Amino acid sequence: MPRGNVRVVVVDHDARVKRLFEKAITPPEFELRIFEEPVAAVAELQAIDPDALVCAERMPGMRAVDLVRGLRACGHFPDLSYFVLASDPLSR
Repeated sequence: MPRGNVRVVVVDHDARVKRLFEKAITPPEFELRIFEEPVAAVAELQAIDPDALVCAERMPGMRAVDLVRGLRACGHFPDLSYFVLASDPLSR
């Protein structure tokens, strides 16, 4: 069960996706952190302690499957929910 606000981390370099999540994931129920680069997100994840991670299927320098596998392998986020966006979810 989440503690207080639900913490959501989004990793996507597309400005349209960023705007979509900024409109949809709002306080006071949610805390939103958006990163364009997966390496920057990983560096801060432990401090954020997110409840959910949303990431693009393809990101600069990393694929979503590699990010999720790495986070699962480290064991620091056993209750983290993962959501992977299709290559270009807003193209339609």
